Amino acid sequence: MRITTLDIDLAMYARKYMDILDAPADMPLPTFRVTHRPGARWLARCTWNYLWPTTVIEVQRHMTQDPATLEQLVAHEVCHHVLNVRHGRMAYGIGHGPLFLAAAAKVNAVMGADYVTTANDACNSKLNHGKLPRPITLVLYKRPEKAPIVSWFQRVTPKITHIVKQTAARPGHEVRMVETRDGRWVNGIPRLATCRYAVPTGEMVARIDALWATASTVVVPV
Repeated sequence: MRITTLDIDLAMYARKYMDILDAPADMPLPTFRVTHRPGARWLARCTWNYLWPTTVIEVQRHMTQDPATLEQLVAHEVCHHVLNVRHGRMAYGIGHGPLFLAAAAKVNAVMGADYVTTANDACNSKLNHGKLPRPITLVLYKRPEKAPIVSWFQRVTPKITHIVKQTAARPGHEVRMVETRDGRWVNGIPRLATCRYAVPTGEMVARIDALWATASTVVVPV
C-alpha cells in the first residue's frame, strides 16, 4: 500500500493528541479513511467496536485541503479514539458527555480555548469546509411568504428534471440553480433526488441571498 503525505500527517496529528491525552504508549493509532459522503451530517467521525483492535476515523475529502482545519478535526476525533479504546465495551454512550468534555479540556489547555468542541466535526461547524472535488448544482427555491429552501444534485437525470420542473410550475414559486464547489453546501443538506430540501438558518440565509442574485432562473415552458 502506497503511503502518502496525508497518511503521514494524519498519523502525526493522532500521535500528538494521544500524547496530550496521556494515552499509553502501546495504545494503537486509529485507522484513517478519507471519504466522500455528500449529504452526510458529519465532517469527520470516529467509529468503534470493542471487538476491533482500534477505531476507524473517517474524514470528508474536502476537509483535508487545509492542514490547520484537518488537524483540528483530528484532535476532536482522537478524543473519541482514546476514550473508546481506553474504556473498551464500557465506551458505548460516552458520546460528547463528561468524559469527552474532560478530554477536550486537556487539548484546549494546550491548543487554546474551543479548539475542540462538541460540535466542530458536525456539518454546521464553522471550520474551513474546503472545495468539493467535483462541482454540484444548488437548487434554490423561494416560496410565497415562507423561508427559502435549498437542495442540490451532481448529475442531471430524468428524475431531477421532473422534480425541478414540477416545483418551478407551482404558482408564486421561483426556482433558481447555480453551480458551486463550496463544501459547506453538501453536509447536512439533502440531495434533490430524495425530494427533500433544507430550510436555511443563521449565516446560510445570507449565503443563499448572495447566490440568488447570480443564479439562473428555471423557466417552465407553457
